[in-house]
Amino acid sequence: MRKWYAIYTKHHHENKVALQLNARSIENYLPISTSLRKWKDRKVWLELPVFPCYLFIQCEITEQLHKLRRMRGVISIVGHPMPESVPDYQIESIRKILSFDVDWEHFTGFCEGEEVLIVKGPMKGIRGKLMEIRTQNILVVEVELINQGVTVLVDQRDVMPYNHSGLLPCSVINYYKNTE
Repeated sequence: MRKWYAIYTKHHHENKVALQLNARSIENYLPISTSLRKWKDRKVWLELPVFPCYLFIQCEITEQLHKLRRMRGVISIVGHPMPESVPDYQIESIRKILSFDVDWEHFTGFCEGEEVLIVKGPMKGIRGKLMEIRTQNILVVEVELINQGVTVLVDQRDVMPYNHSGLLPCSVINYYKNTE
């Protein structure tokens, strides 16, 4: 039975992975929204992923795992140690919400005390603990340096959850690579 699975990609590689999936005839869904961004000299409408670094595939996962392992830009399939499917109703709900002209807000589900990794901006690569959610898009991250800590404000869109084992949200593909 074909089920939906979430694919975790490298930062800003969602569209490239979707194109590769299309080329391999793997059904996929990349939720996109249009957003007006202000630059120094102009305003620009951009099409951006609703869930940065994620897209969804519908397939028989055991048949496609070998193709996904070799795909550029794919980090992992969500779930550990095995891929976990996303319920159909959740995908359909996202599609319906995005099809209507309603205001919606992205929710990351970060929790205070959670480990995060900065994946964008000048502090990219810094890992720390989420200490406090102050406002809608601002987080305070604690970075331990020489047994001390510093706090820094970062934009919520610039961080991703981080696992102590060094594996980003999950590592099904990496798990299979290491066990073969």
